[in-house]
Amino acid sequence: MADGKRNNAAGKVATPKSGGLPMQDSLEALGKAVGARIRITTAAPTGTTLEGTLFTACQTTNLIAINVSPASQKGAEYHVVPVSKIQAFQIVSLAEPDSATAIPTISRVDVAQLKKREEAKVKELKEKERARKEMLGRGVGKEGQEIFNALAKRFPGTRWVETSIIVLDAVKIDAPYRADDCKAPREQQKALAHVRKVVDGERRKMAARPGAVVATPSVGARKGG
Repeated sequence: MADGKRNNAAGKVATPKSGGLPMQDSLEALGKAVGARIRITTAAPTGTTLEGTLFTACQTTNLIAINVSPASQKGAEYHVVPVSKIQAFQIVSLAEPDSATAIPTISRVDVAQLKKREEAKVKELKEKERARKEMLGRGVGKEGQEIFNALAKRFPGTRWVETSIIVLDAVKIDAPYRADDCKAPREQQKALAHVRKVVDGERRKMAARPGAVVATPSVGARKGG
């Protein structure tokens, strides 16, 4: 029975020009045919016939868009036509329910899932902010923070403990954060030497800057903490 109704609808002709349907009625009729294959004839003097899939019928602009490309062809060729220029239109075939040109249905919004995503994002941002704050020393000065930043890049897990820098869970660096200020247990002398070398290098870079006034690295042999 449904197929019978579809077949009856297909093939009907409307004439929106004066003496036929008013333009608003034509728009409403065309709006119900979006996704269907239609044939339209435009008014003289440039009267033409176009056949294709009706993409949209806009009641705001009083325009329709029709894709005249064959179904087998990739891509689309759209023609935009003012409804006032349409002499007549005919529904050639209605859109199938699974047609690619049919208007998609709007899915139900999963509010619970959106809430979970929001909470996860907030948690992630809080973790990033906490990590950022942990990377900032308090009352350590610009030089101390620069030394910390350089060490943190080389040694993951570098952290502040009050105003002291802890590297590799073994080396402690107190202010003013020079190589000689690095201390470590006797069994961690290898790690101590490595950290001192990095601090020394960073201090030299800082001292080489134009107009820099920094605590320079000590000269001479160093012994363990």
